[in-house]
Amino acid sequence: MRRPTAGGPLKFSDFAIPTCLSLRTIYKLPLRQTQRLMRSIARLMGVEIPAPDFSTLSHRAQGLMPPEKHRIERTAPILLTVDSTGRKKFGEAEWLQNKHETKPKRTS
Repeated sequence: MRRPTAGGPLKFSDFAIPTCLSLRTIYKLPLRQTQRLMRSIARLMGVEIPAPDFSTLSHRAQGLMPPEKHRIERTAPILLTVDSTGRKKFGEAEWLQNKHETKPKRTS
């Protein structure tokens, strides 16, 4: 949405725009579809709040700085599989066995 006056306050907060753009990135959506997604989410939640339109998202995205990525040093990769019943951590060997439908070489 446009500002009410030139140099006036922005209609959408600095939190709303990155949230919309994050959903856009996650679902790989164009800006117009992101706008519709946000309106649909607001409607499903039963709240009447305006959703940023595609041009606002485009203009405000240019001024945003990408978040810094914090890297954690690890010695080995971590593989995690989540299902509807809970969490289970698989090692690399278990994952490969499930992927290729093979029997384990050793039993533990």
